[in-house]
Amino acid sequence: MLENGRHLIMKMNQKETISENGVMTTDSDDIDILIAKLLNEYLMDKSGRGDNCKVQKEFAKIQKSLKSHGYQAKSVNDIYHDARKSYYYVLVDGGKRIILLEDSFNLLSYKGYLEREDTR
Repeated sequence: MLENGRHLIMKMNQKETISENGVMTTDSDDIDILIAKLLNEYLMDKSGRGDNCKVQKEFAKIQKSLKSHGYQAKSVNDIYHDARKSYYYVLVDGGKRIILLEDSFNLLSYKGYLEREDTR
């Protein structure tokens, strides 16, 4: 996993693990690269301007879903979106765990989480 403040880059596969230095490993040879944008960047219009009301509304919806599963995002900077597949990746527990939420018809469903190896 690579966080550069703007994108979350991960190699996704059947079984992923994240090492203490952020490297993901899998148990399969098939590799799919995921690049997810920060929530506020994902919600920008075509001119590159963001709508803070839209970001806060989406943030509240994500927080509500997370809360029902016992998690909380610290800020919008902890939320990434994969536009290709309508998934949100939310960093929780100081980045030790990544919660996966699927956005289907404007309803968020909990799909699971990835956990860093050094926290198990």
